[in-house]
Amino acid sequence: QILRVQMKAALAAGRADRAAASARLRAHLTASPIWSAARVVYGFYPLPGEPEWIPDVPGRTLAFPRATRDGLEFFCGGQPVRGPH
Repeated sequence: QILRVQMKAALAAGRADRAAASARLRAHLTASPIWSAARVVYGFYPLPGEPEWIPDVPGRTLAFPRATRDGLEFFCGGQPVRGPH
């Protein structure tokens, strides 16, 4: 029982740390001149336990990679992103 309580506390602390890291990361990204100039941002979805980098900022197209039989393609909203990557 003691271990269970300690593990729950550790997980809760990890979520709080991850939330704080996510907020710092999003603030850093959206303050960047590169972000301000970008129309399309290519990135990866965070894995469980990683900071959530994807800001909720309108006016940007976010494209994510998907492995296909032809290689790596980028998609936005389920549709392929055409053009140079």
